[in-house]
Amino acid sequence: MNELRQKDYQQDEIDHLIADYNGDVKTLISRLLDERQMLIRQVEVAACAMSFGYGRGWKPKIPVK
Repeated sequence: MNELRQKDYQQDEIDHLIADYNGDVKTLISRLLDERQMLIRQVEVAACAMSFGYGRGWKPKIPVK
């Protein structure tokens, strides 16, 4: 996907999300942050369950909270 099409796609996704929340951007951002926290927790659990050899020495980096 070229850069222009990627930007158009991202803008369409942003517009769609804002429309889903009836223009309430603060609620949308709050929901996205909640989902981010849930994904971080899932990565933390996966990192604990994953052996060092499974990832050939690679472990996921948990973002700073």
